[in-house]
Amino acid sequence: MMLLSEKPRLGVPSWNPAPNQGIDERNCTAVLGLRFRWSEIVSGTVVAPSNVTPANPCAYMGRALPPSAYASAGKAASNNPVTSTLDLTKGFRIGGYLDAQPLASGNVFARAAYGNYAYGVYMASAGFPLSVTLAGADGIAAIHKLSNPNQYSGRQMDSFWGSIPAANVANITAGYNAQRSGTTCHN
Repeated sequence: MMLLSEKPRLGVPSWNPAPNQGIDERNCTAVLGLRFRWSEIVSGTVVAPSNVTPANPCAYMGRALPPSAYASAGKAASNNPVTSTLDLTKGFRIGGYLDAQPLASGNVFARAAYGNYAYGVYMASAGFPLSVTLAGADGIAAIHKLSNPNQYSGRQMDSFWGSIPAANVANITAGYNAQRSGTTCHN
């Protein structure tokens, strides 16, 4: 006997996946609906101008939250699709509750360095793969470019993630790797 909630859907049986299945690094969907396989991601060291990829991004933390707070927020959002989606779409947007750049110190490049580092720390702590972390940043930057096409004028753009500067990729990757290895910077 077929229940009303089990109407046939083009010959595809209905099923309910287990909640909080975690993140599968082999086949990931970023918040913006970007779909790719991890094996297609180019890995390696990102080379960017040293004036925008500081050795210690925490030197520019200013009044922003420390990396440990971003790690705690990421851990709290791990395996929780509602919290992580809200954090990524509302928290890390320009002026959002997790945007570190307005409270960081230094010039625009130093503030961006710390903000991107903090984003990398959050994403690693939340359990996202680096590929999804960078795809999310690239997708959000692509959306911001629609309203501000000169946002990154004069900056060296990344060759793989074309909507964000190479320095942003380097700083996100630095924060991500530091969190994974337990070596986040401190001020």
